[in-house]
Amino acid sequence: MSDVEEQLSINNQNSYHSTTSSFTEKDFPALGVSTTKKKRPANKRVKSYSSGLSVSPADGSAKSNGVGRNWQQEFEAQKEITENLKTDLKNLNDKYAEQNEELEKYQRKNELLGEELTKKEDAISKVSTQEDEKNDLLNTIKDLKSKLTKAQDDLKDKDKKMRSVNSLLEGQQADTRAKEDEIVRLTASESKLKSDLKKHHDADNAKKQLEAKVHELEASNSKLQKQVVDVKHQLEVANKNSHKDLEALRTENSKVKGDLISTREELKQSHGNVVTLRKNLDGNDNLMKKKQKQYEDAVKERDAALKKVETLNADANQLKSRITSLESELDESKKLSVTKFFNKNNEALNVGLVTALALHARKN
Repeated sequence: MSDVEEQLSINNQNSYHSTTSSFTEKDFPALGVSTTKKKRPANKRVKSYSSGLSVSPADGSAKSNGVGRNWQQEFEAQKEITENLKTDLKNLNDKYAEQNEELEKYQRKNELLGEELTKKEDAISKVSTQEDEKNDLLNTIKDLKSKLTKAQDDLKDKDKKMRSVNSLLEGQQADTRAKEDEIVRLTASESKLKSDLKKHHDADNAKKQLEAKVHELEASNSKLQKQVVDVKHQLEVANKNSHKDLEALRTENSKVKGDLISTREELKQSHGNVVTLRKNLDGNDNLMKKKQKQYEDAVKERDAALKKVETLNADANQLKSRITSLESELDESKKLSVTKFFNKNNEALNVGLVTALALHARKN
């Protein structure tokens, strides 16, 4: 019976030490489990990992609660923390499995001890004949039962601790999932920020190109406006010169027209003289020579008049060529008015020429 009691004591001590010494800070650094008297909260280090991350969409940078790290460094730190948590979680699961196996061993040992105690009690009730020995055995049995109860209580405490660890593990898994979701969100935010930054650069390049085109158009417009002003000035000068030349032509044309009228009167007078001479020649032979001389003078005057008409016609042709050169500098309406003016004067010249030729034909 002393062997059984000693075995139960050893089992209880092993169970207690295995429970208190299994969860060490070395095994689970991320959870903060420690066997020292000064224990820190199990989630202290986990909370330190979940620092706030603020992303600024303006420049694509990120700051962690005022600390001078950008969001990409925070992202790498969160990723490393997540990997550490996954490693700690695996270690915790392995340790939890080992503790379960140890608990099952202790339970099997206690069950075997219980069966052995039951056999001992049966043997005592059957073979014990002495009251003192029976009482000793009963006391021993009570002690064994007390130790068994304590061992069962220790098992319950271990189970309770394991449930607490399991709860902490579930919370850690939820926190890990939250961190993974945050990593996914940060990755999506990074992609969106890169896309927005590219669009911003593209928009800046397009704006610069448009501004360059606007500057080119403004320079071209200024140049065209200057050319328009120069052309307007040239047209105004040409218009003034054309008006002056037109006035001179009108004056000269009026003079030519007056000369034509004088020549026409002279031709009429010469024709009258020729007719008179013919009548005198028919009526008076004595005055033939005198009339002949007058006739010859009239013919000379007619030739002079014809020569003068030819000179006037040459002057008219010169005026016509000069008017043609001026027409190239005037607009269509001015061209039309000048052409009409010239046609009227040309008709007058033609009438003079026809009259002179008719007189000449009549004399002949």
